[in-house]
Amino acid sequence: MVGGAVVVGGRVFPAELIERIREAQRANPQWTRCRLAREVCQWIDWRSATGKLKEMSCRKALLKLYRQGRIVLPAPTRRIEFRAKSCERVQLDSMPATKITCIKQIAVIPVRGKELSAQWNKLVSDHHDLGYQPLAGAQRRYLIRTEHGFAAALGFRSAALRSKARDRWIGWSNQARQAYIDRVVCMPALPSSARCECPILPRGCSRA
Repeated sequence: MVGGAVVVGGRVFPAELIERIREAQRANPQWTRCRLAREVCQWIDWRSATGKLKEMSCRKALLKLYRQGRIVLPAPTRRIEFRAKSCERVQLDSMPATKITCIKQIAVIPVRGKELSAQWNKLVSDHHDLGYQPLAGAQRRYLIRTEHGFAAALGFRSAALRSKARDRWIGWSNQARQAYIDRVVCMPALPSSARCECPILPRGCSRA
């Protein structure tokens, strides 16, 4: 707590904002959690770097405020169950062992849709040291494809809100971390299915 305000999800919620949330709930009992999060984002102009309202981050922050007993949330309208994805049945269009000089075309493909998502998951499951684990938070995924097939998978996600080692190395204060955390990304995945004959290889690649 900072001067009567509450820091939740890397965002400062002043006492006035919390009271405004309470008043909005009393005046609009029909609002869902999604609607409430959307309204709060608009009040405080909580947006991503692309200008999109950060509704999911706001929903998580509101849930924490609810669990702290500071606000009351409407009952959830649906229950979401997360299940571990199975990659066993996916046929991976992977790249065979190939000399680097034989690769003529390389494309970086954003992962959109179920088919590409399944290919990305399968490649990570088969070739990452830790197997497949879903990325947490905001994320971007890409597949690297050559004329011989998929060669690698790239994954980026939002940074952890707090990390003592990272923050100490950068020299961040609490205020600096809150101001600049959106500019930091993590790269948890760079598995490669390609076995290339190349003297210099990125992490995750192996020589034939």
